[in-house]
Amino acid sequence: MHIQQWSTHLLRIFGIELAVKNAEVLPSSSYLLSSNHISWMDIHAINAFHPIRFVAKSEVEKWPIFGWMAKQLGTVFIRRDSSRHAHLL
Repeated sequence: MHIQQWSTHLLRIFGIELAVKNAEVLPSSSYLLSSNHISWMDIHAINAFHPIRFVAKSEVEKWPIFGWMAKQLGTVFIRRDSSRHAHLL
């Protein structure tokens, strides 16, 4: 719940209004959402609607500011060159 509130607040700070269309098509049970987002703000828009767990390449963890933010959101970091990491998912 904290992630959703924080993401909603962040969108408000940047003057972004979230509009979700066809939300009823999403299942009420667990599901996999695959998204090729174009901005770091997309992550917060998704979390403002419904908090989810993200998967990111391990390099993101070391990025200034964004890496810290990703860690706070509970992002799972994987090494793309490691077959062992692929099996963890």
